[in-house]
Amino acid sequence: MASGSEPSDAEPAAKGNEVWKQLISGSTIEDLVKESKSRVDGIITTPAKFASGGYAEARREFTLLGSLMGIIAQYPEEIRWKNSAPYARTSFARMAANCKVGTQPVYNEAKLRQQDLQDLLKGTKLNGTAEETAWADTADRGPTMQILEWALRENLAPHTSNEDNFNNNLDEITKYAELIASYSQILQQEGMTDADDETYAQFAATMLGAAKETLKAVRSKDAELARTAVAKIDQSCNKCHETYR
Repeated sequence: MASGSEPSDAEPAAKGNEVWKQLISGSTIEDLVKESKSRVDGIITTPAKFASGGYAEARREFTLLGSLMGIIAQYPEEIRWKNSAPYARTSFARMAANCKVGTQPVYNEAKLRQQDLQDLLKGTKLNGTAEETAWADTADRGPTMQILEWALRENLAPHTSNEDNFNNNLDEITKYAELIASYSQILQQEGMTDADDETYAQFAATMLGAAKETLKAVRSKDAELARTAVAKIDQSCNKCHETYR
């Protein structure tokens, strides 16, 4: 079950790595990793399927996994996969970058990373050299925007479209609002494309604020506030896309 960290409305903004604890819970991260593993298993099946388009789906999944491992590596508390996260971040980010093509060598590498995921979920520590991996290399803009679109349009928007959907999907809403909040923070990290552009940073900050409002709506069981907050996320995305590609 996904659950937020439930900060109070008056909670001051966290600094440094403490911000991740405010934005996303360990249980949400764990759920997202497990669900991504299930999708990866459906994507990386045969070289032919991978070459015919599966590589693009794999790129998105490994970008998500690399981002989550980056958050785990910087998380201010001990959470699952902490010991493996620095290496996993490097490994998954490299895999995502290589998944721009669906060649046999890339497929073979993807099978190895798929096994790494299996080992992680079984509780095995991944052994490898963790390299310095910047956020710009972990969360490339293309797949990151695809992840945000998916979280918003396939999950948050339908789950908050009416009161019944809202009440029946509180955990799912929490999970995807926390994911969007986390990516809103990633987009503002030093070195990310356009992060030093004041207008772009404001779009990301607005999306972050709206994601937090969505989480507040879940805690207060306020379906109308949730719809309004998700609409703000949507507006922020649309306005950003009009200016940045």
